[in-house]
Amino acid sequence: DEVHVYNLLRAFRVSSDPTLSSLCDDLACRRFPKCIDLQENELLEARDLERRAKGIFVAQHPGKLVEFYVGIDAASRLSYKRYKPKEGASSSIKVLDRDGSVHPIEEFERSVVTVIVKKAYFNRLMMPADVLKTLNKEKSS
Repeated sequence: DEVHVYNLLRAFRVSSDPTLSSLCDDLACRRFPKCIDLQENELLEARDLERRAKGIFVAQHPGKLVEFYVGIDAASRLSYKRYKPKEGASSSIKVLDRDGSVHPIEEFERSVVTVIVKKAYFNRLMMPADVLKTLNKEKSS
C-alpha cells in the first residue's frame, strides 16, 4: 500500500547507489520528468533528440545511469479494440436503447468509443528539467 511504498522511497533516498537515491529523492521532492512531444512521422529526428538529451544528461550527471532518466515514452496499449461485424459483437459493450433493444456500443455515434478508437496517445521524450533547459538552449542558438 501507499504508506509502505512511501517508507521505501524515503529509505532509498539515502542509498549508496547514486541513481536509486536520486530517483527516489526526485519523486519525494516532486521533481518529475519533463517532456517534449514527438511528431508521429519523425523517427530519425526523435532518435537524434534522444541521443542529444542523453549526452547532455551524462555530462551534467556523471555516475548516474542515463537509461533511468532519459527515454522515449510510448504507449504499449494503443486503443480500444472494436468488434468485427462478421465475428459478432459478443465481446463488445452492450447498450440498452430507449426502445428496449440492445446494441453494441460502437453503433452509437455519441459514445466514448468514438473518442477511444481515435489516436489519443503521443510519444514523448522524457528527461529531467535541467536537461530539457539545456536542450532548449541548444535548439535556440
